[in-house]
Amino acid sequence: MKYCDGCGECVPVFTLQLNEQDYEAIGKLITHTFVSCQLFPVRLGEALIHYCLFNMVSDECLLTSFLNMLPPNDRNLLRISLDDKSTHLNREQILDVLADFNVTTLPTRENLLSIVLNAARLSLINKPLFFITNLRKGMGKFWDTVTVNEIRSLYESCVPSAARVLAVLDIKESCDVERKIRKWLIRFIRDASEMLLRRLVQFCTSLPMLLPQRKISVSFVNQPQNHLRPIGATFFKILKLPRQYVSFAQLRDNLEFYLTNIHFWKMTE
Repeated sequence: MKYCDGCGECVPVFTLQLNEQDYEAIGKLITHTFVSCQLFPVRLGEALIHYCLFNMVSDECLLTSFLNMLPPNDRNLLRISLDDKSTHLNREQILDVLADFNVTTLPTRENLLSIVLNAARLSLINKPLFFITNLRKGMGKFWDTVTVNEIRSLYESCVPSAARVLAVLDIKESCDVERKIRKWLIRFIRDASEMLLRRLVQFCTSLPMLLPQRKISVSFVNQPQNHLRPIGATFFKILKLPRQYVSFAQLRDNLEFYLTNIHFWKMTE
């Protein structure tokens, strides 16, 4: 998203290249694509959408969207600091993360949640308020009867989990070797972290989240034993795996290496 910023979820960045009419047009496009194709821009922060549609957002949703905007390491740092009261509070690292949101208050156990919620409201609601207001104008009356729970379900269904990723895979195996690799792939997905699941989905589809009713096809190719690597065909949503994996450990290490190091990604269209 050219004019947005964030990792798992994102927010629009103000630009003079877009005006009120442009944002209204985006709202009309969102409604049109949802009605005609059942597609919704779930990369936009959920808290932003809640405020856009319902003129309010809960602290829980605000916090979740804010954490999803952050890179995985920063997200984990804040999540652990907020949830685990027994861990050491690394104030310096927390301030480094929150500095981009103009936070200068020294975090403590008592004020950390309020500091993060204030940063979340600033970045997800206050700064993009002009965008939110005009987006809602363009989205029209179709959304007037939509509920908070329906929007929550829409976002939840797109977050990669082991079960959801396995449900969208269409694996085409034709021999014993391919059936063995299929079992290893399933094991890998069941054990994978949230970050790796997002990377795997992004590697196959170009987006770090699942799209409703969109399958990912898995096929197999021959590769030299000393040059094994997965291949993603994002336009057709295909994952190609080499037939030459000889063990689960080799497949796991190979996939982890390439999914973690984005600059090594080999994709085809």
